[in-house]
Amino acid sequence: QFTSARLPGQTDKATVIALAAKGEKPPHGSLVSVQTPDDASHFKHREELLYLPPAWFASSPPPQRPTGMLIGGMVNTPADWVRAGGAVDTVDAFAAAHGGHAPVLVFVDPSGALDNDTEGVNGARGNAADHLTKDVVPFMVSNFGVSPAPSHWGVVGWSMGGTTAVDLTVMHPNMFSSFVDIEGDLTPNTGTKEQTIATLFNGDADAWAKFDPTTVIKRHGRYTGVSGWFA
Repeated sequence: QFTSARLPGQTDKATVIALAAKGEKPPHGSLVSVQTPDDASHFKHREELLYLPPAWFASSPPPQRPTGMLIGGMVNTPADWVRAGGAVDTVDAFAAAHGGHAPVLVFVDPSGALDNDTEGVNGARGNAADHLTKDVVPFMVSNFGVSPAPSHWGVVGWSMGGTTAVDLTVMHPNMFSSFVDIEGDLTPNTGTKEQTIATLFNGDADAWAKFDPTTVIKRHGRYTGVSGWFA
């Protein structure tokens, strides 16, 4: 990470598109670096990554795969899921045990920099939530042919990302149907509630409430077809 070296097996979009055109299923999935647009959010983010399972390459156009969005903590890069978390090894092993089938994974950047704690919201530190919902999801559907169905999208997050995983799912059940919250907080958090409202939302309590999962859930009412795991 310190040297910004490429990850083992990392490739690019043009290469995997060319491989998919051959219709041959490789023995392993591919880790692809992408520059996701920021047209909708105007959120300046770093390079993002995605994992394509072997079955993705079996046909052109590719089959509509389910997708998992993985969101890291505050001091984090998208690549940390791969370097420290072993995510590609884990999902590749799953694919090998299931005939090359596994979800597509997209490792996103909710911060733009190591010291920019957005808490995954739209606010004073950038429109991170809009980037994940309005930039990343449409980009994955249009560029990699993943399924747009909410039943085929889930969010996994660690720490700040865990809070964001819950938040995105309860705010957008028409986009995501499941979440895994690993060590997340109850609400977007940069200190006390008052400090959070001041730093993240320029003092706007109504803006804070729109991203407070408890408030969102109470306003929405009972959910159908949504599941979550708190770790």
